[in-house]
Amino acid sequence: MHVTDEMIDSEILPAAKFFAGLPPATSFVGDLEPFRDELVQYMQNLADAGIDSQWKVYPGCIHMFDSVAPDATVTKQAMEFLMDRFDYARKHFFAEQK
Repeated sequence: MHVTDEMIDSEILPAAKFFAGLPPATSFVGDLEPFRDELVQYMQNLADAGIDSQWKVYPGCIHMFDSVAPDATVTKQAMEFLMDRFDYARKHFFAEQK
């Protein structure tokens, strides 16, 4: 089967149908990450489908910048963003444990 752009837009990946029911998502990526565009597109697709999705792109950062430079200011900013989102999710989406 030959897949055309029109098929992707109208039949194969309509965001609201494909992403419906997914949980909130959070991510960050460096702008030098080889898969940056794919991550941003995925997160945008979630947002377009009404899924709570937030992401940040950090300028000048490579793949796994947070692991390569854990003490860098930009890593601390990325971790703060991630933990703030986790705290929000914990308060709004977690079921009470008994």
